[in-house]
Amino acid sequence: MDQPSPAVRVKEEFFTKLVLAARANVADPLVLIDRQRRARIRELRSVSDLAASATGLAARLAVEGAVLHLQADLKWLERCEQAFTIRGDAQWS
Repeated sequence: MDQPSPAVRVKEEFFTKLVLAARANVADPLVLIDRQRRARIRELRSVSDLAASATGLAARLAVEGAVLHLQADLKWLERCEQAFTIRGDAQWS
């Protein structure tokens, strides 16, 4: 209980798909990013709906944590999109 829990640093499955799409040219990374973004926005709306009914400190903190994680995911996806848009074909070395 007294040890910190590890943080997830890399979006494993999606990041793997994005790298493979870029390296193997099997899918458009920008399309994948957009699809992932739309899914996260749907999740954010769903979690935000929960916020209205969250009662008690534990419930409010859980919902707030979920919202903050989804917002961070959206920010990271924006950064990925910028990297592909600015550089065109991002270097994956």
